[in-house]
Amino acid sequence: MCSPTTSQQLATKDNQTTISDSDDFPKNNDTKSKVKQPLCGSSETFGLLLLVVVAIVFSVMGCFLKLAGSSGMPSTELVFFRVLFQGAFIVLFMCFWTIPITTEDDDDEDGTMIGGDDGEKKKKTVLLIHQPFGATPEMRNVLILRGILGGLGFIMFYYTIKALPLGDAISLMTLYPVVTVFAARIFLGESLRPSHIFAAVISGIGVILIARPKFIFGYSDNDKDGENGNTNNGTVDPLGYFTAMLGCCFMSSVFITVRKAGKMGAHTLQLLFSFVTFGLIFSIIFSLVISDADDTKWAFPSSSASWWYVTGMCVSGTVAHVMFNHAAKIAPSGIASVVKSSEAMWSYILQIVVFGQVPKVSTVIGVILIASSVAIVAVQKVYEEKKKVTSSTVEQEQRARLLQREERTKDESYGSMCTDTTKEIEV
Repeated sequence: MCSPTTSQQLATKDNQTTISDSDDFPKNNDTKSKVKQPLCGSSETFGLLLLVVVAIVFSVMGCFLKLAGSSGMPSTELVFFRVLFQGAFIVLFMCFWTIPITTEDDDDEDGTMIGGDDGEKKKKTVLLIHQPFGATPEMRNVLILRGILGGLGFIMFYYTIKALPLGDAISLMTLYPVVTVFAARIFLGESLRPSHIFAAVISGIGVILIARPKFIFGYSDNDKDGENGNTNNGTVDPLGYFTAMLGCCFMSSVFITVRKAGKMGAHTLQLLFSFVTFGLIFSIIFSLVISDADDTKWAFPSSSASWWYVTGMCVSGTVAHVMFNHAAKIAPSGIASVVKSSEAMWSYILQIVVFGQVPKVSTVIGVILIASSVAIVAVQKVYEEKKKVTSSTVEQEQRARLLQREERTKDESYGSMCTDTTKEIEV
């Protein structure tokens, strides 16, 4: 029971609480300040921004690749050099980089225990080189599938480049954003918005206008003479169109498997190791087939300039591929593929700057369309981020308001109970 003195104190406290808490929004509780926003928004937004950098760096790699290829080195040998260079650094990092895992095996010596009691699950750190394809069977399956699909995509791309005019090959292979937008919806459950479909479509149209495929724009005399990227002398292998569409699907599947592996907790180095392993295997096997068919033998670069081109290709390719695998893990696959397709725009800009190529009107329109597709994705993402922050702020304000009302109700109920008890004692 409460004494009269205590009841008076509670009544006074209740009156003070009622006066100070009369407003719905607390004056000293700035809930908006509690919503901490990252510098680049969410991790998905950071991934998309990183993919813009990836597209630029891959374009730089393409310039080095073209310069190195002009020295007479086969494409398969260039790919082998790049994969070998990248693999050396990946394996080196994996020998020193550790990841935490949960285990129930007390006798496992491949790691350092960092916690846990007897009979309970324990956490330990393990070197990535001990688990290059993941810690679980499901993760291993996804990582191996990612490497196989990436390797097959390389074969399809190489054959398409050999079988079709360059513009036709690039236009067909870079239609993967349209495939990825729908595949991400089917296999990953990602949202499919009209803006995403529209951005993917205009990005594909922009690539077609830049590449100017011959089956749309026709052949010119220079094309038939082997200039302007056409090395087929006017002949077309119909199988190339089939391999182009297959390569488009493989490229789309790379986005899906990398994103899937990222959701399962795969490390970026594990994704890179998968690419390196199967990239080496497929480059060696395919080089044997091509060398027998085209009599293109591997040979070391014959000049110091060629070595510099190969080094630039390896360094820029490795940096871009590391960033791509990390970004594709955290960014939605559909819109990530649209941003990545801007590589065609950056590549053509570099062709104008480095190789002095004069742009056509259709090319300028294509660049504008690709830039517009990236802008559509960016605007949509900014809108979604602001909507998330606003909803989070409103939710926190509502929660603070509800807690305040609950505390006020408790104080009023307790004060009323003590007042009634005091009256009964007086009576």
